Amino acid sequence: MNFFGTDGIRGVANVHPLTPEFAMRVTMAAVKAVRRHYKTLKGADFILVGSDTRCSSSMLIYSVSAAAMSMGFDVVNLEVIPTSGVSYLVKKMGAAFAIMISASHNPFMDNGIKIFGPDGFKLSDEIETAIEQELFNETSERPTGESVGRVRKNSSFLVDPAAEYAEYVASLIEHGASQPRKKLKIVIDGANGAASPYVRKIFDARFNVEMINCTPDGKNINFNCGSTHTGPLAKIVKDSGADAGIAFDGDADRALFVDEKGSAVDGDQTIAMLAIDMKQRGELKNNVVVTTVMSNLGFINSMKQQQIDITTTTVGDRSVLCEMLRRGGVLGGEQSGHILMLDKNNTGDGLITAVSVLNLMKRTGRKLSELASCVQKYPQVLINVAVSGDKNHYKTDPDIVSEIKRAEEKFLNRGRVLIRPSGTENIVRVMIEGENKTEITNAAEDIAAKIREKMA
Repeated sequence: MNFFGTDGIRGVANVHPLTPEFAMRVTMAAVKAVRRHYKTLKGADFILVGSDTRCSSSMLIYSVSAAAMSMGFDVVNLEVIPTSGVSYLVKKMGAAFAIMISASHNPFMDNGIKIFGPDGFKLSDEIETAIEQELFNETSERPTGESVGRVRKNSSFLVDPAAEYAEYVASLIEHGASQPRKKLKIVIDGANGAASPYVRKIFDARFNVEMINCTPDGKNINFNCGSTHTGPLAKIVKDSGADAGIAFDGDADRALFVDEKGSAVDGDQTIAMLAIDMKQRGELKNNVVVTTVMSNLGFINSMKQQQIDITTTTVGDRSVLCEMLRRGGVLGGEQSGHILMLDKNNTGDGLITAVSVLNLMKRTGRKLSELASCVQKYPQVLINVAVSGDKNHYKTDPDIVSEIKRAEEKFLNRGRVLIRPSGTENIVRVMIEGENKTEITNAAEDIAAKIREKMA
């Protein structure tokens, strides 16, 4: 059985597969698989563990920590930290590997396990397959006596690791600006998640910051806030006269924006504005950006106008990462706001994305709405259909296939139809893009209705 989705293992906490017992099995299997794959681990005797703010995170942290110690590794608990902080620190500190406990943008009842190798990258499909094959292998011996692992206190390090990550991100904020006497006013929505304790540490000194949804209680993560609910943020930005709004998701590996008019700025627009700026400054390595099939046609047209090469992949940041490494690119990401800047970190980092956009605003003196206008977006409709059973059944059901084919023929050469199963939820996503919003909405609703009828 495949437990790993497009972004680790995810599900309802304390329900299989997200039980403490299973989390221990995953960790012990990860130790064996990672040891085999990475030949440089002989001197690395500890792992890192971090989490977002869900009330179930402690349960899973203790489970994976106990498992790692039973396999002879010490454990450093980073506590609440963005996923990107775990990626940065595992390489910086020389840990054997790292585990992040988070379900990203999912509701608080869910949780997940993401694993990073010693290089700061998420594990490859090959290693995840090896972990799944080791899950129920009880043959390996475990250490005893003084060889059993222990918990290492953060105080045993010269610099607190989490603080070191925050200082690194803050160091990326540029000092120079076209308007040095005026601090940009920004509203930051922490989604009551992992970004919450870091917002002031990173942004307060250089910006006029208003914080919302930065008081996590274990249950309010992503609840009507953050990158999946930007409406309230948009209203506050517009009413307060702020220059921009920034919305993180639960583990802060993605960021979406709201401009000074209260209009949403998505990942496509963010990648485009950063790509254009990086090309102008000679920093867009190999003149390439990598995005997914979900990117808006307006984004593709914008990059072509700027003579920037585009490569598209299947959905998922790991697919984007693999193609970036293959092409030697430093910028890529998803429409959802999951953006990778490999010259700064080895995974999507919402905090670094935010800093990069704010640097661009400060450096150019341009409003966010003006910067985002580099992409003239085509109307796009996305409907998420909850299904039961096999998420791929839509590919073979004749009635669903017929409905999809009808839409594809209708929008041939003037739009596109994309149907795909979610990699993290029991959902089939229906996306249609075209020139007429009413027309594409009707077609998308027809497909969604057929999927509900046959798969709900």
